[in-house]
Amino acid sequence: MRWKLAQVQFRPRKADVGANLQAIGEALCVAHDRGARLALFPEAALSGYILMGGVKEAAIEADEAVSRLQAHLVSARPGATIEVCLGFYERDGDAIYNSALHARLGCSDGSDQLGLLHVHRKVFLPSSGVCDEDRYVTRGHSVNCYDTSMGRMAILICEDAWHSICGIIAALHGAEYILIPSASPGRGFAGATPQNVAEWSQVCSLLAREHGCFVARTDLLGFEGGKGFAGVSTVHGPDGDLVSEGPLLEEAMVLTEINTDDTRIARRRAPLTAGLRETVAVLARQLMPRSTTEDC
Repeated sequence: MRWKLAQVQFRPRKADVGANLQAIGEALCVAHDRGARLALFPEAALSGYILMGGVKEAAIEADEAVSRLQAHLVSARPGATIEVCLGFYERDGDAIYNSALHARLGCSDGSDQLGLLHVHRKVFLPSSGVCDEDRYVTRGHSVNCYDTSMGRMAILICEDAWHSICGIIAALHGAEYILIPSASPGRGFAGATPQNVAEWSQVCSLLAREHGCFVARTDLLGFEGGKGFAGVSTVHGPDGDLVSEGPLLEEAMVLTEINTDDTRIARRRAPLTAGLRETVAVLARQLMPRSTTEDC
């Protein structure tokens, strides 16, 4: 099966959830018109990333965000259907999370579920400098896969992808695609490519190659709190090769054709995930460090 992914390099209006929902709804219409089945937006797309204590006012329930996007799409494109993955600050009772949702919007044909399909809550919260997230949001506690009309997917938010255990869990649960909404402050501008952009490409390439899956990352765009976000989108194929890349520091919609057969071929050629399944039970006991008593 072949399908088209749209990655939206998006510059949100800071803390203006209503305006950002409107802009995202309009982008979804454009993505649908260009033949995309899924649109991937960055981390914190509904509000901007650096809000500190302002996350309380910008947080929104996942169901409300989906409902408002659904209403916009149905009004603007009657009969259209598209899936969306985007990052936002999620309110759930008294807790606030740095989350990403995946939803199917539009008109149901009876074969696929409409509405919210999955919410991932960021597990690894940066705790230094401007990225002092764990002061303001609650940590997520799981990595899960979910089914879509294109196949089985998992979401990792920004730093989650830098910790190999998250990719391992996603692969063991059958992920064919890993989606990464990110907000990575630019650094290392001595060369033609910012250092963080080059490092991200390496991380995504290794993640894709190790687990024989597609890895799509969409980064936040703009300037917040004295930090610049490059807005670069990338897709790496199951062999680790770069399939597509968006422009630096520009709003853009990057379209990539995905061939699902590539995952099957890559995993047959290098069955690393199959080997992982066979040995994970043996190695899992080593994930927990020994207690002081045991060491004595």
